[in-house]
Amino acid sequence: MGDLVQVDFNTIRPERNDTVKETKLHTAEDSRAPVISEKKYRKELEEHIYKKTIKRLRHEFRRNKNYKKEKAYKTFKRLFDIAVSGSSIALLSPFFAALAVLIILSDGGQPIYSQVRLGEHGKKLRIYKFRSMRIDSEDLEKLLTPKQLEQFYKEYKIDNDPRITKIGRFIRKTSIDELPQLFNILDGDLSLIGPRPIVKGEASNYTEKQLKKLLSVKPGLTGYWQAYARNKATYADGLRQNMELYYAEHKSVGLDMKVFAKTIISVLKQEGAQ
Repeated sequence: MGDLVQVDFNTIRPERNDTVKETKLHTAEDSRAPVISEKKYRKELEEHIYKKTIKRLRHEFRRNKNYKKEKAYKTFKRLFDIAVSGSSIALLSPFFAALAVLIILSDGGQPIYSQVRLGEHGKKLRIYKFRSMRIDSEDLEKLLTPKQLEQFYKEYKIDNDPRITKIGRFIRKTSIDELPQLFNILDGDLSLIGPRPIVKGEASNYTEKQLKKLLSVKPGLTGYWQAYARNKATYADGLRQNMELYYAEHKSVGLDMKVFAKTIISVLKQEGAQ
């Protein structure tokens, strides 16, 4: 909290002639303002400074309280991220290795796919996934119809995507493809809960003010939009933007725990990506 300046009210007085004991306060609009005594003037001045001081104290207190609350939230969240991601990696490592072998055997390609996205404050980060698509999946014009291309460039996902492999369809349905991002969480680039990190092209779906709000929060492995309306909310209807921004504005331990629980339920019900 900033230091308060002590005021000696005896040194604060209007300019006056030494022989005059009264001060006339007036404005350009009213040259006939009443004459008030110096005692009354000083009393009003003291009251004014007192009110300003109290207002400043309250502002500093609220700012300090909010800062401490935000710091405590971030500390808890980081510890929770480390605990969950670290223990999950240790527990699932044999499964990761077996799945990587199956993906390699399916078409001979690399088991891990990486993509550059925008992180907190617009920082570029590279997230990792188990590869669920064909090796030549980047050749969009060859593999997609004009209608599918239109949907891809608008939503960055496609209904019944023809590029997805057989094993890829399974790991997407169960959300297993996202699990390598546990390493991103352990590194601190991602959180377990937060808005999904977007690619640069998706930024156009937000206004400048909305994008600033979205990128003020560390992105997550799962989030409010993904847990509650993953395949039902789109950029076209504006629901996805609204849900991501809702989380950014209302993030809290309570909301994080609700999203975390809902994500587990969705995974068990196999409500993953199409």
